[in-house]
Amino acid sequence: MLGVLGPSHGIPQLFLRGSYLREHGARSRTWFGTNTRHAVNFLLYFAHGAPLGMTNEALDDGMADAFSALVGDDCIIGDGFFGPGTFLRTACNTNHWPEDDNPDPQTAGTILSGAFWDLRLLAGMPTAEHVHHFAKYGLPDDPDNGIAFNEMFLECLIADDNDGQLVERDTALQFDRHRLQQPRHRDQLLGARRPHAARRPANVGAVPDQPRRCSTRAPLAGSGPVTLFYSINGSAFESRPMLPTGNPDEYGAEITATSYGIVKYYIRAQDVYGGTRVEPAGAPTRDIHAFVAGPSTTAISLDMETNPNWVVGATDDLAATGVWVRADPYGTIAQPEDDHSVLGTQCWVTGNNPSPDPGLDDVDGGKTTLTTNAFNATVDALLHPIISYWRWYSNNTGDAPGLDTWRVDISSNGGTTWVPIEATTASSTMGGSAPCS
Repeated sequence: MLGVLGPSHGIPQLFLRGSYLREHGARSRTWFGTNTRHAVNFLLYFAHGAPLGMTNEALDDGMADAFSALVGDDCIIGDGFFGPGTFLRTACNTNHWPEDDNPDPQTAGTILSGAFWDLRLLAGMPTAEHVHHFAKYGLPDDPDNGIAFNEMFLECLIADDNDGQLVERDTALQFDRHRLQQPRHRDQLLGARRPHAARRPANVGAVPDQPRRCSTRAPLAGSGPVTLFYSINGSAFESRPMLPTGNPDEYGAEITATSYGIVKYYIRAQDVYGGTRVEPAGAPTRDIHAFVAGPSTTAISLDMETNPNWVVGATDDLAATGVWVRADPYGTIAQPEDDHSVLGTQCWVTGNNPSPDPGLDDVDGGKTTLTTNAFNATVDALLHPIISYWRWYSNNTGDAPGLDTWRVDISSNGGTTWVPIEATTASSTMGGSAPCS
């Protein structure tokens, strides 16, 4: 649940060292990655006119992890770092932009390393090494992860191009698996080819922030229409155009007034090239924003500081590790150190091992179930009861990233039958715990 250097760099000894490391054990590869892989990025950028080297940390970490994976022909980064059977990160992942972007640059960088490893599997090592190496000559970089990643994608397309058919190249296909490409990029490149010695994609801005601070972080060459889609109490989605509010980079729209209920919404922005992005990513099927409208009265509130006597385990549970436990969580790259509440420390967590290795106590072997005790949803004559909870779900690390499913069901007959509330494989680790109603 939880390229290879060539003599043109002036340091061909790193190429020889990399070849040596392909034939030796995991700890040698770990040493190589720790001490030289970031120097590869810095020295190339510095030698070609970037005095500070590659400055975006997520880009640097992603390219460094990809370098380690390609040199060792092994997607595991830091194999055995914490002991036998452990590792730091893996390029064998299904991480997507922007869902799996993360304040931790090493975690965010796995989106990029995953794309390069997929390219290695599909097109072979020579192509992957060639693209990884020559893409850096365009010096893609930006403080914003979205812009930096998309600049790198453009440079990888150019490095992979030998016939002008950018749409069909293996690089485009594999980067698309990690959602690192948009149709507008191909249109721009097909319409204006540039020689390798003079290529540098322009920083063309980002989708303006929306009310409630909704935004995407991918570069756009001019913004087109911005549309709000919303649903009230499960009705069909309606749309409203979002118009400039007068504040810089801010668009707004009004949702039809309702006296009560749950409002779900998402935002779609389009650029002048026809490319689109939605916020949250994958909406409305993969993720959605929601809030409760109208006056409300809290009938039951549980902060988990006191044991609510919920039941851990079900008859068909098979998880050997990562079983639910109420505890003060340890911080790892897969989960935060603190629970959601301002006061208190306790929450339910699947496994709670102090080791920083995310694969050591994740859910393995089967599912683990947590069942609440029964409660009266019509207490105090509530007309429209709503159940809400906060969750942090990490599914982009560990031994099988992207393959586990988070499920929430509800029963009104003591557990005889269940109605699904949530079923998703999407991680929700950006911006804190996610509210669900």
